[in-house]
This record gives sequence, structure tokens and C-alpha cells, in this order.
Amino acid sequence: MNTHNRFSVWSAVLCLAFAAAAPAARAARKAVAVPEPPPPAAVEPEEPSAWSFGGDFRLRQEAFNHIPLKTGAESRGGENDYFRFRTRVWAAYAPCDWLTFNARLLHEFRHYLEPSHSHSWRWPDELVPDALNVQVRTADGTLKAVVGRQDFLPVGEYRLFGEGTAKDGSRSSYMDAVTLVARDDADRTRLTLFGAYDNAVDPLAIGDIDRDLNGYPPSDTGMDEAGAGALLRHAFTERLRATAYYLWKHDSGSFLADGAHRPNEDIHTVGGRLETPLAGPLGAEAEVAGQWSPTSDADRRAMMAAAALYAQWQDAPGRPRAALNGLYLSADDPDTGENEGWNPLWARYPWISELMIYAYDADGAGLWQNLAYFWAEAGLAPRPGHLVRATVGPLYAPEADGAGGGHDRGWLGTARWDFPLWRNPGESPRLYGHLFAEALLPGDYYADDADDLAFFLRWELTLGF
Repeated sequence: MNTHNRFSVWSAVLCLAFAAAAPAARAARKAVAVPEPPPPAAVEPEEPSAWSFGGDFRLRQEAFNHIPLKTGAESRGGENDYFRFRTRVWAAYAPCDWLTFNARLLHEFRHYLEPSHSHSWRWPDELVPDALNVQVRTADGTLKAVVGRQDFLPVGEYRLFGEGTAKDGSRSSYMDAVTLVARDDADRTRLTLFGAYDNAVDPLAIGDIDRDLNGYPPSDTGMDEAGAGALLRHAFTERLRATAYYLWKHDSGSFLADGAHRPNEDIHTVGGRLETPLAGPLGAEAEVAGQWSPTSDADRRAMMAAAALYAQWQDAPGRPRAALNGLYLSADDPDTGENEGWNPLWARYPWISELMIYAYDADGAGLWQNLAYFWAEAGLAPRPGHLVRATVGPLYAPEADGAGGGHDRGWLGTARWDFPLWRNPGESPRLYGHLFAEALLPGDYYADDADDLAFFLRWELTLGF
């Protein structure tokens, strides 16, 4: 597809942005008085159904180029431009107040503009049950158990959880797990227990793609993941909260592409987080975690640290917000007999950056480590459903293991606008979308010729029904 046609596609995105502002223009018109209709005739209320159904269709266009790898090459061969089409349908059956059966099916395929060669995401693709579980709960909601395939993200734990199928991107994020959540009546104290087992290839997928879901490291085949843990969260006040956790993760042994064998590894993680109010709208957050793994060839001794100072003015026009953030993920030192590299557990998804997750292709899918990142963030929520955010900051590599030999990964900037386009008076159908852009000015961590501005662009529309 030539450059003119590709820019024509992206220009259509601007039309969607202006469409998002249309409700404000309509609201500004002078209201016209109309007579009130007569009240409707009384009808007998219907018995609520035990069944419920729904779904969504997501359309994305993503484009990126010049994203550097530590090896000196460019991620995914350089220029990429493609559409993603994902459809999901779900059903739930609640025969009584304390029991619910949930199921959801999805299908996603892609159409590539660049590169134009064939790939593994063409129509038809796999039909995947990305939710298939039973939920049991007490009448007061203080105890809930979910058994089966589920999206598992404990409150506030996005640095540790969020993605059980890292290699398929955002097509799915499920974990095959058993989870138990217990809380007190006021929801001030919450205990979460879980056990999970994720297959490298989904045994329930309908189709013959045989797609690798873990992708860690990229040359592995057949590496299954298992784990368990406990997380205890307590709110001393509405804004003063503390969390402590212990997590165990097991990576099964597997054979690499060159025939070598990768041994089993058991990774233990202990950590905690404190969220505290400061003066007025100010607040702060800090989290520290350590890891060890006595079962691998090189014992793991790693750590993660994060901190944030933020402010949010809920009563001000536009509800502005701002934050200063810092993140440290340890790196493996090749001069020691241990492995000091942080393992991101079940957080191998773009919670740090969409662009930078491609820059980690040479390490493994979403293998966040060897990173110190400091960034400023600002945001506005000018109207209900609208959120505008922007960030900027430098990235460093504690270990200079890239092709350029330096520690400077570069400067990263991001901008995003989430907006609604249309919504029914009820909950569905609804149409919403976002515009998103990231840019990286590479530093001396990468090859000397990696001086082109790297970028990642996306627009998205989602229809929920």
C-alpha cells in the first residue's frame, strides 16, 4: 500500500475525533419545549431471566517503525502497519443468587498493510474460549471463589498481574486459575488467594494454529507456567492503604530452538505497597519487591521498586491530575554467577509502554527488566467518559548490555485520548474509542545508527452490545 493511501487511512481517524465532540455541540443548542407524553399503562413486571448475553467488536489500526532492539536490529523488521479485528461474545447463567456460570468466545485476525507478506493471523484464525468459569459467592459478597478460565487482576496489582497469555498480545489475557477473595463487610481488609496453570499452547482453542502463548524467552517451545500466592490488602482510611504479598511461579523445563534444554525454575516473590495521602489533593505510593529462585542454574536474586507522587483535583474544572513516577527493575550482571534480572511474573503486557514492549523482543515477550524509568504525567477529564493523558521521561539500562554499549535507552513520550462516541440510554449498545501515540528518541544503549525517531500509533473503536 503506497504512502498516500496509508495516510488517507490515518486521516479518517481525525474524523472520529471530531465525532467524539459532537455531543457537546448538540447540548449547546436551545432546548425546544414539547408536551409531556401520557404515562404508560401499568404492566406486570417480568421475571428476571437467569441468562444474560453480550459481546463486543474491537477495530484497531496500529503502525510503528524504527523501534530499536538491544541486538542492533529494528523490532519486527522495521515498518509495520496493520488492522486488528477482534470479536467476543459471552453468556452467563445464574440459576441462583450465589452461583454463576460464565463463558466467552473470541476470534481475532489481522490485515497487514506493511509488511505485506503472509503471516499467521489471517482469517480464519483460532476460536478461543477466553473465559470459562464457575463463580460462587456468599449472599453478602464477603467471600467469592472463581474456578476456571478467567481474567485475573487483583486490585492495584498491575505490576504483577494482568496477562496470562503474553505472546498473543491483547487478543486475550486469561489465566486458568482458582481464585478466592475474602473481605470484611466494609471492604477495608481483603485477602486474595490463587493458584494458576497456563499452557504454552491452548488445549481448548478451536483451530489448528498451535500458537505459542507464553513466548518467554522467544526461542522456547512448550514452556508451561504455574503459580500460586496470597495478597493481603488493608485500607486504614479511604486513601491510606497497604498491601503485602507472597507469590510463587514455576516455569517448566523446555527445549530451545537449538536443541538445548532449559531447566525448570521456581521463582519466589515477596513485596509490599503503601498508598498514603499527603496535604490536600496530594498523595504518594511506594512499592518494593524481592525475588529469589534456588532451583535454576543461576540462582535468581532480583528486585523491583516503584514510587509515585500524584495530585488529583476532583472538584476543579476538567478534573486535572498530575504525577511524578519512578520505576526500577533489576538487571542480570554477567560478571556474577547469579541471575539478578527481574522476572515480571504475570505482568508481561504493555503497562509500561506499548512502544517499549516491542523493544524487548530480543529478551522475550514483555520481559520487563534492566530498566530505570522516570516520567512526569498530566491528565484531564473534561467531560464524562473523556480522558486525555500525556507522559514524558528518560529511560536507563542499569546493565549496558545493548549493541551501543551505553546505559541511555532514550526519552519516551506518550499521549492518549479516550472518548465515547455513542451510548444507548441503557448499558448497551455503546461505541467508544481512543487515539494513542508514543515516540522514543533512542539513546546510546542501542546501536550507533539507531538515531531515527521510533514511534507507535494506534486508533481504536469498540462496539459493545
